[in-house]
Amino acid sequence: MTNPAEPANNRRRPIMRIVSNGVPSRTASDSKSQTLQDRVYVKSSPIQGLGVFARRNFATGETILVRDERPVTPTRPLRPERHEVEQHCDWLEDGRQVYLGFPERHINHSCEANAFVRFVNGAGSVVAMRPIKVNEEITNHYSINLSGGEPWRCSCGAGSCLGMIPGSFFELPIDLQVELSPFLAPWFVAQHRAEYRTFLELTGIPDPLA
Repeated sequence: MTNPAEPANNRRRPIMRIVSNGVPSRTASDSKSQTLQDRVYVKSSPIQGLGVFARRNFATGETILVRDERPVTPTRPLRPERHEVEQHCDWLEDGRQVYLGFPERHINHSCEANAFVRFVNGAGSVVAMRPIKVNEEITNHYSINLSGGEPWRCSCGAGSCLGMIPGSFFELPIDLQVELSPFLAPWFVAQHRAEYRTFLELTGIPDPLA
């Protein structure tokens, strides 16, 4: 997840394993890299630093990639000597911090995002919100599932750019909350139930969990 702070360029090199006949064999990590190469690529972004771009078209609801999420804990902290920075992390249920793998850590924010993160059994997948065309940059709206953060200045360049992004989903303009609410993670709704119920009452939206 690339955030307004300057991102580090820390590409993961494919890992090769030598088998008994001397022929290199691809590991699971390398197999993932090959699959991703058919779907996305990374290059300089007009939004910020590096970005992730579609190598082919994606339909609404289609999974673009499955995130590699490494837990960050006091016993397994970030490794600055490997250019691991908090701007490439995500914070999930109960404040759980994870360091995102390559290339997902380079997905930029946009106020007109075209993708979101769907959580299944605790793991996140990047999914298309709408049709995404080949060579289009894949973006998330960082305010989804956000609470307790600091406001930051956005430079996404979208026509509806907010300029300043608040530190909580529930501080967004109410029409934008309505637009983005279907993409909230169940764990976020559960942990912010009172704020979510107030949001439903204000907008007249039926409770999808009722």
